[in-house]
Amino acid sequence: MVIRAAVLGSVLAVFAIFGQHWPLESGALNGLALFLAFTACVYPGALLAQHAGRGVAASEIAVAAAVFATAWLGVAHHPLWLAAGYLAHGIWDWAHHVDRIPIRTAKWFPPACGAFDVVVAGYAASLAVSV
Repeated sequence: MVIRAAVLGSVLAVFAIFGQHWPLESGALNGLALFLAFTACVYPGALLAQHAGRGVAASEIAVAAAVFATAWLGVAHHPLWLAAGYLAHGIWDWAHHVDRIPIRTAKWFPPACGAFDVVVAGYAASLAVSV
């Protein structure tokens, strides 16, 4: 199941990357940043439907804020921040997959999202090199 979920996430990432090809490069960066900011909210959103401890809630919110900040920094300063944010969120996905973070999600979600994040991080890094 993990491999299928990771393949699904990778395929969705490729579709998302192709969808980013707007006439202006800044449009692609803005699209990546908006989606990264949205991604930052997924696990705190899942947290709302559960009774987690304060430490877990604080860590979810802190990581979401950090990922959200990388989205803003990617638009305001340099696109390499987008790559860093996607990679950081991919690592956070992995922590959820191996149950280091006790937030319940569908079993397929963390590996699919992690694969998506890593593929898009590579794409964002390639955009950052060209800027």
